[in-house]
Amino acid sequence: PPYVTDRNERGTYDNIDEPGRSWLLDLVAKHRPEALFAGHVHNFWYDAIGGTSMYLLPATSFLRHDYTEFYRVAPAREYGRGDAGKFGYFLVDVHENGHIAHCVRTQGAELAAGETLEAPRERLPAVHTRTNACATVGVDLRHPWAELVEIAATGGVQEFERKLARNDYPLLALWEMGARRLRVPIQDWLDDRVRARMRLLRDMGHEFLVYSYGLPTDEALRLLDVATDLVSAFEIVLARAHMPASAAGLARLRERSGSQVYLSKLRMHEDAKFDGSKFSHFINHGFVAAEREQMVELLDAKGLRGAVDGFAFRVPRRESPSQALSALARLGAELDLGVLAHVRLAGESPADAYTDDHANACRVADTVLANLLQPSISTFFDTFMDVDRGYFPRNGFIDRRYDPRPASRVYANLHAALAGRRIEALAGHDAAASSLRLARVDGEPVALVLPEDPQAAWAVTGLPAGLARPDASVLVADLQTGVISKASIAENNALRMSGDEPLPRGPYLLRLGNGGRG
Repeated sequence: PPYVTDRNERGTYDNIDEPGRSWLLDLVAKHRPEALFAGHVHNFWYDAIGGTSMYLLPATSFLRHDYTEFYRVAPAREYGRGDAGKFGYFLVDVHENGHIAHCVRTQGAELAAGETLEAPRERLPAVHTRTNACATVGVDLRHPWAELVEIAATGGVQEFERKLARNDYPLLALWEMGARRLRVPIQDWLDDRVRARMRLLRDMGHEFLVYSYGLPTDEALRLLDVATDLVSAFEIVLARAHMPASAAGLARLRERSGSQVYLSKLRMHEDAKFDGSKFSHFINHGFVAAEREQMVELLDAKGLRGAVDGFAFRVPRRESPSQALSALARLGAELDLGVLAHVRLAGESPADAYTDDHANACRVADTVLANLLQPSISTFFDTFMDVDRGYFPRNGFIDRRYDPRPASRVYANLHAALAGRRIEALAGHDAAASSLRLARVDGEPVALVLPEDPQAAWAVTGLPAGLARPDASVLVADLQTGVISKASIAENNALRMSGDEPLPRGPYLLRLGNGGRG
């Protein structure tokens, strides 16, 4: 590649040195190709040269393991060289206007001697941030996502100095998920280098929610003059006692930025009566639905109506996302108020670890479908990458080596299954008492199945009577693998897979064909 991280970086084994670098970059600037793909470094990076997208590609053979310095955990096999989770290649969809570059992770898979490829199975299409317009649920980027790391001079191809490299693996994971909305702290917006990356991602289709404890300073607000359209929404966290005095400042932020402004409450010990929690010295924020009277008072008596677009709410781990988002949508309509919902993968105690990937995948699927049914709500998961040390440990969408977890694949495949379709609620079903979530998609009934136990099952029972005829065509989409299979419904209303195979272990989507109830 002409460069890895910065066009002015020093010449190394990994890049083209001067004067060849400038010669090549001048050609790119002159002829403006749509994309440039480069190999050699066996890792992923992305940048833009003017209007040209530049992709540095992974390999299918081995990883350049000096870059495992990006991780905060020990490298995978062979001291990182055998990190098969990053082996892969790109498939590029070329459109009349633009292109989409999909990374295909091979996991190091290869055929044994004499082995032949299995017949391809029908799968859900790959998603990408650029095209996944229905991705209304965002993620909270708590960890650095554009970090510059000094790569040690370990002696292989770098002996006489350290080199500086940016870690772009978070971007790759976001694009594979098809996630668009990103929640970032105001420090990212204030950092010139990171803000430039925000602009790059904005052009890719991302939207940024910037959060801050307290109102931004005047110095920060001056950035609005040079960073217009970069921030879609601001989330301002304040103690309740400080909210009335901040109404004028919130209104100025809303007017000057042209962005939505949400207000979140710093929770105090007296708030425990509303959410059933015990007081702790750890920080948490967000309103809960039970604080309705308090919100009415703030909006009407304290002058906040018109100063903010809505309030931010927390959805605790113990609550069902589908029920919580439905209740918040009703509350928002009653109060004529926008709703920003934070769905927690973390628990309520700083000592409780939530590392069950199956449970997380089900919670993600439940949230995504619920938000597609309640599009007026802006929803974010509180975790993107694992929190594996410190307080509130939990798994996220990617592990500490930046490789996707099941939750990531479920998020992507559920969007692939429902993208561009008309989605409506299906009444008459109590989700609280079931592992089923029902909806109509393009007029046909669908069921999202959230198995409590990840062990393989051979039948789905408890489908509501009349949901589909016994002879209905049923398609089963495994939301972890994307594989689509066929199933049938017996006279006793139980669903079984066609052929001698069990149902998927993780969340899956049933398309029940025509003939369901109205």
